[in-house]
Amino acid sequence: MHLFNAARFPLGRMATHIATIIRGKNKPTFTDNKADEGDIVVVVNAAKARCNGRKQFYKMYYTHTGYAGALKEVKMSYLREHDP
Repeated sequence: MHLFNAARFPLGRMATHIATIIRGKNKPTFTDNKADEGDIVVVVNAAKARCNGRKQFYKMYYTHTGYAGALKEVKMSYLREHDP
């Protein structure tokens, strides 16, 4: 089990490290055809995650429900306040 403190790393760099550990690419026995070689990752202080520059004010996340005209957009700053 790996423990990450989100206040120490920028958001993208932390996500890259976590994805590597979940896939198991940090182990010497890594193979692409096995899906169960990853480890468990726990992230603490997610509300304090750092973003470089002014990304938290301008970055938008888009979701689409599948219906016509149903494209929804949410700013990163809103997500960080309401659901870290």
